[in-house]
Amino acid sequence: MSNTIEKVHLEVFETPQEMATATAQRIAEYIRSKTAPVLGLATGSTPLGVYKELIRLYKEKELSFANVTTFNLDEYLGLDPKDPRSYNAFMNRNLFDSVDIDPANVNIPNGLTPADRIDEFCREYEKRIQAAGGIGFQLLGIGQNGHIGFNESGSSIDSLTHRQELHDQTRISAAQDFFGKEHVPTHAITMGVGSILAADETVLLAQGEAKRCIVQRAVEGDESGSDLPANYLRTHSNAHFFVDSAAASNLTRTVAPWVMGQNPNWQELQQRSKAVIWLSDQVSKPISQLEVSDYNRNKLGDLLNARPDARALNAESIRHLESMLTDDPAKMYFDIMGGDRESREEPLRVMSMSPHPDDTEISMGGAALRHAALGDSVSVGIQTSGNIAVSDEKAAAFIRQYYAGEEDELLKLLTSKKDGNADDRRILAIKAEMRLDECRDGCEELGIDPKNVTALNLAFYETGKIEKDEFTNADVQDVAKHLQETKPHIIYAANDLTDPHGTHRVCMNILLKALEFLKDEEWLQHSILALYRGAWQEYPLHETHMTVSLTEEEVKQKQRAILKHDTQKPALFPGADSRHFDERVLERNAGTAKQFKDLGIGEPNAAESYVGISLQDFAQRGACALPKDLQQLIAA
Repeated sequence: MSNTIEKVHLEVFETPQEMATATAQRIAEYIRSKTAPVLGLATGSTPLGVYKELIRLYKEKELSFANVTTFNLDEYLGLDPKDPRSYNAFMNRNLFDSVDIDPANVNIPNGLTPADRIDEFCREYEKRIQAAGGIGFQLLGIGQNGHIGFNESGSSIDSLTHRQELHDQTRISAAQDFFGKEHVPTHAITMGVGSILAADETVLLAQGEAKRCIVQRAVEGDESGSDLPANYLRTHSNAHFFVDSAAASNLTRTVAPWVMGQNPNWQELQQRSKAVIWLSDQVSKPISQLEVSDYNRNKLGDLLNARPDARALNAESIRHLESMLTDDPAKMYFDIMGGDRESREEPLRVMSMSPHPDDTEISMGGAALRHAALGDSVSVGIQTSGNIAVSDEKAAAFIRQYYAGEEDELLKLLTSKKDGNADDRRILAIKAEMRLDECRDGCEELGIDPKNVTALNLAFYETGKIEKDEFTNADVQDVAKHLQETKPHIIYAANDLTDPHGTHRVCMNILLKALEFLKDEEWLQHSILALYRGAWQEYPLHETHMTVSLTEEEVKQKQRAILKHDTQKPALFPGADSRHFDERVLERNAGTAKQFKDLGIGEPNAAESYVGISLQDFAQRGACALPKDLQQLIAA
């Protein structure tokens, strides 16, 4: 290992696609090198890119699975192998049905194993692994609590395939696949830690900002394997961690590369600002009080060599951060396009392209209410209906209240639905109606005319299931048409490409393709794209272009707007954080404000952060005008 901070062999890839391609190539090399290769496979969203790449290699006749034997890590107990939520169905859908593998060589735990036969089944599963020659390559993911397979904390290093009770956090993380935690099975069959460590080679994958904390603990932390099962991999001589840049965002190599002897380009203001902000936090001093000794003791002496003295460097960072903080969210527009609010004769046209019905209120509610208060014309385009995130219980209550005469027929559609199946189209339409009504109520609380809220209901989303269709040009044209009708000066959008559900990524891709289609329009030359992060994280200050400060009353107004979304109390798909959206968002906004105060910059009560892009620049230079993550999204 090349450093003492990282305790595993780690490779960081810029994007999930690059990680998936590298992993698939490693698997392909292994398969080609063996006459009877044995793979250990994982499920979940993370390996999907790997399986897509393996299918591509097979279809292009670069790889065959004819002689491959596979063993899956785990399966939920109580699920029929044909249940669409089962890992049996997942593997067939996402890999096996698309390659030339012999079904007799596919091994996945049986979720319908009778309780009195589970121990026997687990012993037989281990015997099958041994009879196949042992696992040569084991693919792994990592849970929010550090589990591998379904081996939760408390698992022993020599455990073999067994019945496992699932921890509460594991079931919360899986809630989106089961339309609520209460429907997630409580137990599973899983290969044990010892089974995993017996593989010749293991590769653990992690992607997205939601995994950044557990990746940092698994790569740099000091917890035991019993407390954090992924740390057992440190005992393996051929174990590798493959993570994307978002999952690596809490690692020292990302946060403070100079600590590991890797100096960035100190000529870039963003890198200098990043270092100064980090140093201020490390030594618990406001920027104005940082001294030469603070820089030198924390391996930032080279940064000082590029500046006249510490005082000058501190002053530069203070000016930069002060210039970001504002109570007028149009500041970023005028910074990019020139001019000022006072010289304008007409109000600015502001459009929120909201991936889900509640993203405007959750992620940019402060900016939206400030725009409305300052007289700007604010409208909202909801890209997806969000209908699958409404519980049947709340839909039933809505039907009883508003659908007299049709009540019995509609309620029967709800009660007769089988677990894992999509709702009837009429029920989906009612759930979409509920989400739209809530969005209009929430936007009205922010000062936005409810008539300016439009549901686009993009077709890719309307499957009634967690898994969505691929988006098409029809989705792109629907967004382009909506933008063309409004011709906004500012388009707000969610640059949350690693949200747990994937919808934000798709919606951003659709929006960028719509803007490409509209690039020759005159109005676009006078507009900007204002990016925000979603409900799970905020832009780091050194990447931020504008931070909108909110008063205590404005925070309460934003909270009231979020709480208008009654169907999301509690949220069916909370991700790793089970708190209601208003709680987690207000904590995040207060945390951003605290960062400024700790740095000695102003006294904001709460704050939201944004990054701005000139759409004139985008029209002229294409993807080169975008942040790196969006460039890669378009390329993919």
